[in-house]
Amino acid sequence: MHYEPCREDSDDSSGEEAAGNTEMDFLRNLFSSTLGLGSPEKVLDDLTLEGVARYIKSGKCKNIICMVGAGISTSAGIPDFRSPETGLYANLQKYNLPYPEAIFQIDYFKGKHPEPFFALARELYPGQF
Repeated sequence: MHYEPCREDSDDSSGEEAAGNTEMDFLRNLFSSTLGLGSPEKVLDDLTLEGVARYIKSGKCKNIICMVGAGISTSAGIPDFRSPETGLYANLQKYNLPYPEAIFQIDYFKGKHPEPFFALARELYPGQF
């Protein structure tokens, strides 16, 4: 499937502002068509932290979802998953797993091996980091 960004004509926008509008229109159209959210209604005046804050303060926002990456946990002191010596997967020997990723796989958990997951969860429980 190919998505084309919508282009709005604006006489008073600089090139940078127009590019920002094009990106925002593209994302709005992509999410509305992919997720079946109906018409791509414009909710943000601009794609900035201030624009998001204005939308939240407006009272029109009903739900907030934060999409974050691995940096959110590593900044709290939780080890990353894949670093060869210090990563989480490199330090799971005590759980006798068939392979490190098994600790997070539902089939392994349901296959009568929930203990490793719960032990690790207890170790990483909020308040520990």
